[in-house]
Amino acid sequence: MNIGKQIMKLRLSKGLSKEQLAQKIGISTSLISKCENNETNIPISVLIKISESLNSKVIIHLVNDNTPGIIKFINKFNIENEPVKEVYLRYSSWCSENGLKSVSKPVFGREVKKQGYNSDTIIRVNGKQKRVYKKV
Repeated sequence: MNIGKQIMKLRLSKGLSKEQLAQKIGISTSLISKCENNETNIPISVLIKISESLNSKVIIHLVNDNTPGIIKFINKFNIENEPVKEVYLRYSSWCSENGLKSVSKPVFGREVKKQGYNSDTIIRVNGKQKRVYKKV
């Protein structure tokens, strides 16, 4: 069963309308509809809210099975305040260990940004400047 159908099934089993679920988690009814009909890529943050509001870990397991490597990596490891170069090296190693193909550094940076992290912050480590990820 795909994620959208699972969301609908769980929502209906809890006796909630699309409007009630949307209001409960603070998103639009149209986004709930698009999620249930698989008309959009559902942001992980929305899936987590839906899962929590419906008291279901099933959705999270479905997400983990269908989530690209970068998102799985970000969800597994805390990258906030970590140096950008070191995070990418850790990601590449993690992909190799898990039989996944890593993406290039620029693609990784764009995907991390889509997940709500910026790399604009610069810190000093042992006298050297390093960019670190910060959650927006």
